[in-house]
Amino acid sequence: MALPTESPSKVTDIVTHNMTSFRKLYGPLLATLPNVDFTATTPDNADPDANAKLSQDMDPTKRANMVRRLPSTFRSRLYFQYQKKFMMPRGEFRALMEASKDEGEESFKRRTGGGFERRIVQDDPAELQEIIRKVIRQTVNWPATAQTIKGFFTAGVRRSLRYVYEKWTKFRAGKAKMAAKKQEEAALKQETAKQEIKVEVKEKTKEE
Repeated sequence: MALPTESPSKVTDIVTHNMTSFRKLYGPLLATLPNVDFTATTPDNADPDANAKLSQDMDPTKRANMVRRLPSTFRSRLYFQYQKKFMMPRGEFRALMEASKDEGEESFKRRTGGGFERRIVQDDPAELQEIIRKVIRQTVNWPATAQTIKGFFTAGVRRSLRYVYEKWTKFRAGKAKMAAKKQEEAALKQETAKQEIKVEVKEKTKEE
């Protein structure tokens, strides 16, 4: 359960306003991933206008390997979502989770994707994106919720209530901001569709 005490656009706002710093931090890591490449030459991470677009090798085996190499907690949450979607029996899922542990009794295991991971990456792209977003929200929301609850015991009720109110205010502002952004995007799509129809009508008129 997530309490409405964080702005829904918090992560987006943080990344957007610190893009250069994030590129410096994660650019070298992205360059080492086996199934991802920069579309241009390796960008200057200090340049905010640099072309940092990425292309991904969509081979199911390579993508499945990337799923298998996700952090264990995040990966477990993703697996649980797909257990529900694929209606996998509990016994089969428990065996899968046991087999997917990063460490065996005597040594570390090679993290290579199998059939379950390939099914995940071959899911409908839109549904896969939505499930990943859900898992990210679960990962981000719990620490914030736990911190809010902890505050009642460490900072006192009065200060904690004020803190929650401030967070709730930010949550409402962020939610309104996201709603406005979605409306703008919808209006832009509608306008683009209208322009495309006009172009088609003009072309047909010329042909006639």
